[in-house]
Amino acid sequence: LAFVEEGMAFLPTLLNFTPPDSEAGANLKLGQFGGSEPLIWFELAVQMLLSSTTDGDLASFNPHLSKRQRTAAMDLTMNVLFVSNRSGHTARTMAAAKDLHHALGGSNPDIIEPKTAA
Repeated sequence: LAFVEEGMAFLPTLLNFTPPDSEAGANLKLGQFGGSEPLIWFELAVQMLLSSTTDGDLASFNPHLSKRQRTAAMDLTMNVLFVSNRSGHTARTMAAAKDLHHALGGSNPDIIEPKTAA
């Protein structure tokens, strides 16, 4: 799950990118700090996946992002959601398999004794 944690931490950095030594970038950062410009966070990126105007919305939130950066950010958002969803599904499946094993009379799967030769 390191990918999920790192992806969630990196997305706001990517989505709020401004070029270094740029007056327009500095103005955007000051506006974000002051609350007059939107600051994009992970949950907003997830919500934007459902929008039919995601690319235009991202471009209006941060005009410094290239088309490639906007696409990469949305791809990363989808991948983070996919990996977290699959890991949750795997955990639930493993728990259900242990419960089924126990219900069928099997020993506790965490404490399975090796069979000894007779």
